Amino acid sequence: MSLWQALCAADIPTARINPKRARDFARALGLLAKTDRIDAHVLARFGATLSIEPNRPKGKDLQEMEAWLVRRHQLVEMRVAEQNRRRLAPKNVQKRIDLHLRQLQREIDRIDKDLAERIQKNSLWYQKLALLDGLKGIGANTRAWLIAALPELGQLNRRQIAALVGLAPMAHESGSYKGRRRIYGGCSAV
Repeated sequence: MSLWQALCAADIPTARINPKRARDFARALGLLAKTDRIDAHVLARFGATLSIEPNRPKGKDLQEMEAWLVRRHQLVEMRVAEQNRRRLAPKNVQKRIDLHLRQLQREIDRIDKDLAERIQKNSLWYQKLALLDGLKGIGANTRAWLIAALPELGQLNRRQIAALVGLAPMAHESGSYKGRRRIYGGCSAV
């Protein structure tokens, strides 16, 4: 990530790709060996063959927001684990677990407050969120994730954004076989 950011800062066109795609491309070329020289050759050929477009890392604000969202997710997972442990613990241990649960909740609340303030201060983010007003089931946490993880929101049409996040049904057909369309793929938030 540091190298990619440095290359972009120096205005050197670069693109991030899924390493599995590059490896599958090498296998399709019949290159099973893996060395630095072969990898460099495969990546160059991959980029030339598939016309990979250069991309840029998210801005520092978005990266920081995403880091706080990941931290919040970790704290929520810890809270769930502690709640599960509490059920099986003796009474005097439950008191200590309750103390930890309150600490975790306070930290989650602090992060939520900070994220809400960040969104309020950034007019672009606030405008994007205005598009989601009135939708049921889209809370503050989901809104923050949408801003941090999907900077393309508002720039792509509904089909493109659905495919990007993995909500678009993909066809499974070959010859006379007509399979069912399934939803798969997409980017991962955490």
